[in-house]
Amino acid sequence: MNKEYIENLFKEYNNNYFKIPEIQQYIEIQDNYVAGKFNSVDLYNQIYTLEISNNLNESDGSKAILFHEFTHVYDSLQFLKYPFEDYKKLMYVYSEVHASEVEMDVYLKISNFHYEKYMQLQLRDLIESFILPDGPIVKGQLGFNERLLYYYIGYLVSLNNHNIKYEYKYDYINEDFQNLFMEITDYFIQNNTYNYDILLTYYDRLSKLVKDTLIKHQKKYKSSSLP
Repeated sequence: MNKEYIENLFKEYNNNYFKIPEIQQYIEIQDNYVAGKFNSVDLYNQIYTLEISNNLNESDGSKAILFHEFTHVYDSLQFLKYPFEDYKKLMYVYSEVHASEVEMDVYLKISNFHYEKYMQLQLRDLIESFILPDGPIVKGQLGFNERLLYYYIGYLVSLNNHNIKYEYKYDYINEDFQNLFMEITDYFIQNNTYNYDILLTYYDRLSKLVKDTLIKHQKKYKSSSLP
């Protein structure tokens, strides 16, 4: 782990984006998928421990991910006045959008970055996570990873802020999810400031829709298997 590299990025972030508290501890972890991360519970308690992958490389991609994580620190400070459950929801919705917006800001400065291809891949992962199988759901088969939606919206917000027109739609998934995805996405794209009560409602609505959809789908195949 190159601590000096990370600290230089930390200073750059503070100079160009937001002022955030000093990182209190660095912990190296074995993770091939995450460059670095903070624990949201620790952030609520104002403990700033950054877990860093032992495979972290000094690339623009790593910079984008670390700036994403630094943004979570900044956002956590804005939500400390909320009860913990609401704090978690706002970090899950607003902060993932905001952090992904900053992440895309970094990507767009890379000369050979092709945002169209990147957005296509992100949308593919999101759609695949919400496509119901032709049969009962087995444990670990279906993601319903709501966080992928908020990542994608954050990227769209950044593109929009850079006057890059990018059409978004959510085909091939359940119509109820399509409609709610579009409503949430439109809200973020069409507004510069956000009502946090509305975001809390979006969290609850999407979580309920996921739960209700899973129950309905499982009941469908459970009943069809009865003699």
